[in-house]
Amino acid sequence: MISRYNTADPFAIADKLNVDWYFMPLGKYPLGDTSYDGREPIIILNDPIKYDEKFISITGTVIYIQKNPDDNNMYYVVIVPTDEYTTSGMSDGHGTVTAIDIDTMKAHPIHEGDTITVKGSGLTDTVTLNGKKLKSDIIVDYVKVH
Repeated sequence: MISRYNTADPFAIADKLNVDWYFMPLGKYPLGDTSYDGREPIIILNDPIKYDEKFISITGTVIYIQKNPDDNNMYYVVIVPTDEYTTSGMSDGHGTVTAIDIDTMKAHPIHEGDTITVKGSGLTDTVTLNGKKLKSDIIVDYVKVH
């Protein structure tokens, strides 16, 4: 498998095979499961973080990046979806705050102005971004820089 796909990363292999995967809380067991959408497999992995069980996928332009002041291993990245009806080409007043760990940021360098796709789950928690408290954010399980 490693020689065929030039990687041992199961997430990279799943992406190359166009297999969707998600994290969700499954309790103590199982550690993972496979579900199917018609004939297409979907991999579900157990995750101990308490998500609100809403799977989110969003593509947009990065407009702001801030290191989490309480956790040096996390960054907050604000994504704004495109909107063909605005002069800027971006949605006015509608953005999404994502929490991306430092290892993911190193593996997929993200900069303001980049267009990225993230997949993850929403937390029922608050974050402080640029001095403002927000009600929730997305914990990112997957990121792709376009």
